[in-house]
Amino acid sequence: MDPASYVNRFCLFFRDGRIDSGWISGLQKNKLAIQPLQGKILYLAPNRLLFDWTSSEIKQAPALAELQRQWDQANQQKTEHDLETIHQLLEPGTSYTLDAIARDFLDEPEDECLKLSLMLSLRDDSRWFKRNRDLTYTPRNQEEIEQLEIQAQRVRKREALADQLQEWIQELEGPENDLERWKEESRSQWLEQLEQMLVQGHESPAWKELAPLLGWGQVMGYSEERRLKIWLKHAGRDVKPSRLIVLRAHGGHSFKNRNWMEVQDLVDPAFQELFRVPDSCSTFSIDGAKTRDFDDALTVYNWNTTSIQLAVHITDLSRLLLPGTPLFALAEQRISSIYTPDAVYPMLPEALSNNV
Repeated sequence: MDPASYVNRFCLFFRDGRIDSGWISGLQKNKLAIQPLQGKILYLAPNRLLFDWTSSEIKQAPALAELQRQWDQANQQKTEHDLETIHQLLEPGTSYTLDAIARDFLDEPEDECLKLSLMLSLRDDSRWFKRNRDLTYTPRNQEEIEQLEIQAQRVRKREALADQLQEWIQELEGPENDLERWKEESRSQWLEQLEQMLVQGHESPAWKELAPLLGWGQVMGYSEERRLKIWLKHAGRDVKPSRLIVLRAHGGHSFKNRNWMEVQDLVDPAFQELFRVPDSCSTFSIDGAKTRDFDDALTVYNWNTTSIQLAVHITDLSRLLLPGTPLFALAEQRISSIYTPDAVYPMLPEALSNNV
């Protein structure tokens, strides 16, 4: 098409990754002089146009006013097109031009403003049609539509989660924070994720899930760590500096609420029976009354006036922890239990280390 034939027409064009509208007022060195609704005149090649339609030869000011009127009208009409029905009547996988769709489905296919509204409707659509680089439109097949719906559900779920997080944050930072509410299951799970983020930083799975929703970057900085501490404190789960050091030393893993199938197998009575001292023998441990993890003891098997038969027991976790298992890897990372005045942070689940 001769570039001169575009003069005195309205158009849509690509500008900085978005669609803009304007009036083609002239030609300069084979480039179109386009006056947008706002801003200075642009000089663009004809292939930058997305859509153009006829305008009477009028001066610039009335032309822009008429463009604004038609643009507003087209945006109002674009929601009236039933793209689902159009999709059902077209062949999936076949590409159609805007003119072809307008000819088959518009009552007045020559109405440029109505055709513009159809084009805007197709541009806004992300479910029924694919937009092609050659400005054609291809009806999606059923599999593509189902995949898009799955993606849309994920987006809606993430948006709902982001809204929920903002509500919770406002509660934590507000004057009427109710500590009892943070014991609810969904809130408690979120607090556990916050603690995981605080301990493990950007390596935490929770960081990868929640940081984008909170507008945070890929690495935890001082500001993010400070906010995590504040939120946890306001929720009644204050993480003291000494405890944070311990948690980070242990990799942030907690045995609480975790289903360790290995532990269930190891503490099974039938399995334990292979290693237990007979109940008829007396076993002694020199420990305090509050001791829970007994790591050494002795058993008196037999004695008389000339001799005594003893067995000295030393904890041998290598009999229970098999290399290559998740529990072995975690114990290898922790190295030992850690004792503080406030709490004990065990190397192993209590079912293996306490009251055995």
